[in-house]
Amino acid sequence: MSVFFLAEIEVLDPVKYQEYVDRAFKIVQKFGGGYIFRSSSIVPVSGDWKPQRMILIRFESEAQMHGCFGSEEYRRIEHLREQSTRSRAVVIMYECETDRDSRHEGSATETCEPGYSVWRQDDHGNVFLLKDRLTETEAFRLVREFENKGHKQTYWVKEIP
Repeated sequence: MSVFFLAEIEVLDPVKYQEYVDRAFKIVQKFGGGYIFRSSSIVPVSGDWKPQRMILIRFESEAQMHGCFGSEEYRRIEHLREQSTRSRAVVIMYECETDRDSRHEGSATETCEPGYSVWRQDDHGNVFLLKDRLTETEAFRLVREFENKGHKQTYWVKEIP
């Protein structure tokens, strides 16, 4: 299950904050996190919320996120963020998504139940379960990922009864 780390940041000391950003970026990547966006170009839509800067980081799991922000490397630079910003953050757990289903162009599906598995057949006809307890979207995404890597085996999604 993907986890998203969303932070709102007000920069108080740009020099110190830049040092933090440069070092944090490498740590986040080391722990498998990927920046979805880092932006100061924010247009409020409603209410009196006027964030100066927003950051969204995606991790493949909650364990990866905790590994990153709980690591010795991160703890050594955390003071830079605390001294250079006023910030608040939330963690958003991926539960389901509305996604364009590539099998039926133009249709939108919402899938939340982990009732799908991904299977593989090798060149000798042997069949293997690769992963189960996935949502439909996750399962088809995994099949596309393997197919895009150029693997010659056959991959498919099966609904778990």
